[in-house]
Amino acid sequence: VFTAPGKQDLKEEQYTALQKAIWSGGWNITKLAEYSLEQVMQAWEWDMYKDPPLINIKATVDELFSKAELLNHSGPFRVGETVALRVDLYDGYGRARTRGGDDVRVWLKDDGTDSALSTTVSDLRNGSYLASIPLLFAGTAKVKVSVTFPREIRRALFYLRNVMKGMRLNVGGFVSEFASEATICSPFPISGGYPELCNLTALNYNLSWYCGRPINPVLKCHHWQLIRDLEFPNPLPVTEAEKEWFDTLVFGRKHHLRLISNPDIKLNVIADPTKVATPLGMCNVRPLRETWTEPSPRGFASHGQWIPTGCTLPHVDISFINNCLSGSTLFMLGDSNLRHMLEMLAQYGLCTPTAQLVGKLNWHSPQLCINHQYKYLIRWRTHALPFHTNADHWAPRTNQQSLGLSIDEIPPTGKYIVLLHMYLHFTTHHYSVYIARVRAMRDAVQRLLARNPDAKVVIRGPHAAFKGWNPMLGGDAQALLYLDILKSEFRHLYDKVLLLDFWDMTVAWESGDFHPEAKITQQMLRVLFGYVCR
Repeated sequence: VFTAPGKQDLKEEQYTALQKAIWSGGWNITKLAEYSLEQVMQAWEWDMYKDPPLINIKATVDELFSKAELLNHSGPFRVGETVALRVDLYDGYGRARTRGGDDVRVWLKDDGTDSALSTTVSDLRNGSYLASIPLLFAGTAKVKVSVTFPREIRRALFYLRNVMKGMRLNVGGFVSEFASEATICSPFPISGGYPELCNLTALNYNLSWYCGRPINPVLKCHHWQLIRDLEFPNPLPVTEAEKEWFDTLVFGRKHHLRLISNPDIKLNVIADPTKVATPLGMCNVRPLRETWTEPSPRGFASHGQWIPTGCTLPHVDISFINNCLSGSTLFMLGDSNLRHMLEMLAQYGLCTPTAQLVGKLNWHSPQLCINHQYKYLIRWRTHALPFHTNADHWAPRTNQQSLGLSIDEIPPTGKYIVLLHMYLHFTTHHYSVYIARVRAMRDAVQRLLARNPDAKVVIRGPHAAFKGWNPMLGGDAQALLYLDILKSEFRHLYDKVLLLDFWDMTVAWESGDFHPEAKITQQMLRVLFGYVCR
């Protein structure tokens, strides 16, 4: 698809033609599958493919037949106690499951007091799961259990990314004085039907990136200037049963949490006045290593406030934040979830934006917010591609800059708090892309700490997000894998980098959207400043 000389502007017809081709089978799945990921696949993924694809939807987990029960405890329940919960899964025929590997989540929620907590679930590998639930708040709390992604669906999700390499594609816009053209791009050197590719890795800050070479000979690879999203291709290598399962989630024929309600378990938890809580140290002097190694639950909600279990947050208010940030720069590098944090700080009057923060066509451009009285800056910039700016407009590729380069631009002197977050834009791709980007980020962090030891580096981990793009495209199916990747790649930096792990918070508060609601973002900011400010 290209225009005649002199028609250098990218026309909407070019993009539309690509979208129609993708929807009608023009993205050659056979060629995509020929590019093997064997060298980057982890052992558990190989094991996953030993299972056959799902052929009959009734052969997977059915939450209506599945059961949950408390073990060895019938009440009364008191704060400070721990209760055990066993979950037994059954399929659509009412048959007990005999294998593990399902994504099972357990949390406790009291809607009346806006109190909640989530906890770790142990897979017994026989179709049953065990959760240990500490009772950390008083009230009438309901035990909630979700089989968010059954084993068979997890296999399908990873298989799709292995074959397709990416489920939400990017389009590169090539523009010169005389011509323009749009081609499909990927972190992998896959043709998908293009006779030749442009290796644009150097233009993507030495992070792997390839686009189809323009057909028009006037256009060269260096004419790549723009980027845009392309909706997922069709057909997909899924069975009818797998597609049916995805459709039930996307179109709402079942509750999006896929809750087990057999039986309905409620705990009337009372405070125990004889027990005195052990005083905890302050979060802002806590060893950073503990934020990487502490077990779940890492905190709980009580009357709308998030309470860490391993330390005590200082009182965080506007004055506290202003004094903390005085004369410094808070640099937020990542996706729109960090931009939402900046927007909230601006709404509270902590800083004045230098440009419009919320806009359909400019949301992905770098942002700067200034506090003139306390002389501090809050900056936000996206990470490099893959980054999904939206399917409704073209964006300059230079809006997306690698975290490595952004970190390397931080000088050796000065007060800097660097908040890093990579997550949702990678969920449509094979996890090996995320690993490569995390390693580049880690190396840049090491360089920063070597030249500016006063810099504070904070990593925000994944959060629950099962709505938004349907699960075939993204969602949080890879979230805990990403958390494991972060912990593995940063294992030598535990004493120098702070991890903000908000998985427990977002599961407990049933946060489903890609962007958590304002209440949750507010508590995330409270935790952030409660750790980094003294």
